[in-house]
Amino acid sequence: MMNGCVKLCKCLFYVVLLASFVACSSNSGDTGGENVEEIMLPVTTNSEEAMSLFVAGRDLLDNVRKPEARRMFDEAIEKDSSFALAHLFRAWSGTSEEDVFLHLNKAYALKDKVTPEEKMLIEASYMGYHNQLEQSIGTWEKLSEKVPEDKRVLNSLAYAYSDGKEDYEKAIELLKKSIALDPDFPANYNSLGFAYQNMGDVRKAEEAFKKYVELIPNEPNPHDAMGDFYRKNGQFDKAIEEYRKALELNSRFDESQHKIGESMLYSGRYDDAIRELEHAVSIATSEQNKIWHMAEIARVYLHKGDQEQALAKYVEAKSEAQELGLQAYTANLILDMSTIYMYNSEYAKAAEYLATFEEYVGNSSLAESVKENLKARELYNRSLLYAMQREPEKGMEEASLLKEHISNSDNPEELEPYHQAMAYLYYIKDDLGKAKEELEVSEKDSPYTYYLMAKVAEKDGNGPQANQYYQRVIDWNEDDDIYYSMIRPKAMNKNKM
Repeated sequence: MMNGCVKLCKCLFYVVLLASFVACSSNSGDTGGENVEEIMLPVTTNSEEAMSLFVAGRDLLDNVRKPEARRMFDEAIEKDSSFALAHLFRAWSGTSEEDVFLHLNKAYALKDKVTPEEKMLIEASYMGYHNQLEQSIGTWEKLSEKVPEDKRVLNSLAYAYSDGKEDYEKAIELLKKSIALDPDFPANYNSLGFAYQNMGDVRKAEEAFKKYVELIPNEPNPHDAMGDFYRKNGQFDKAIEEYRKALELNSRFDESQHKIGESMLYSGRYDDAIRELEHAVSIATSEQNKIWHMAEIARVYLHKGDQEQALAKYVEAKSEAQELGLQAYTANLILDMSTIYMYNSEYAKAAEYLATFEEYVGNSSLAESVKENLKARELYNRSLLYAMQREPEKGMEEASLLKEHISNSDNPEELEPYHQAMAYLYYIKDDLGKAKEELEVSEKDSPYTYYLMAKVAEKDGNGPQANQYYQRVIDWNEDDDIYYSMIRPKAMNKNKM
């Protein structure tokens, strides 16, 4: 589930789950050719060896084994530098925004040298990465009409509906069609589990995840997904058990190691969480993952109530990210530090970091779509900063800029942060009726919406209802971004009163 605030940072729309795509048909040189496994979407390359490496990488990526998959795609590209889909898949398995866009642009430059189906695939992905969700989905739809028997196309289209539009019913419908084509294709059950979980259907989600484990019990990702299910439902010991199973199968599966730390965090075992996350840093499979783990250590200190140590860890992570040339991560870390100061009423420092952020992004070489996502988050923070300083009119000006900025996207779901910002601004103005109206059109199942609903109910004199909403914030147990790290401790303190 992506909440409104996380959406502001979303610039890698297709990175993980869409990697379970493309059939094994090889067109060496031209676009005719004999299929290796199935008559599906054609693949253009001038090298049989490159094709074999590509198929191996695709199969690894099906099972979310990105580091090994990257190596296969790199080797395929060495054999055939004009291999468009190898570049596309290398983008999907990229290690950072910079790495992703490097290979995405190479694939896009080759799109007129491949079959119409491959071109559609490249264009759909390119649109997705450039915040053109409706156009992207439309292209995926056309591709699914051209290759209706391709289970991977249906799986990818389902992911676009689920993760992009949060249309879980449509995603489930598409996944069931894909399952009908191949009941033993594991990736479908992974996607199905998360779709049901996001709809709140715990029983069906568990059934799907268990089927995923049953089909490939010796792969780490099914156990990681099962762990996610248990963690979301507050069964932290079971979650940790599944994550450790994933690590037994692959000791470098650092996503599971990270989630052990998060599970420790959500169950209040802060020192254990830090130790587990420090181990995640030591086994990180990419530079970006290393910074991800380091930032999570900082957030544990926020949950623990140690802002000074949290900021010190953030500075450390930012310096490391900057040294590694991870510009998008550096920018987000600067904004995270602004958010910490903002929530702790150090408004001058928050504004200082916002100015630093604006200058840094302006001087960066990031793709324009990444800059657009970062700008949205900056405007969101500015609207909150004015609200917290009791200057709601200025905050509304920033929120209007946010709405205008987001409206350039063709995804109406992206307006949710605007509605959340406006709800908070009306709350500050004591216009609880307007605040409730904004929350009505905001994302319903979100810790940020619940937190604002709690504050509105509290100000409205409805203490019991406020406590219920605060408890929902506490029990969210996922999406530990900076905003959740700031509001969860506040919600916990409220429910202790």
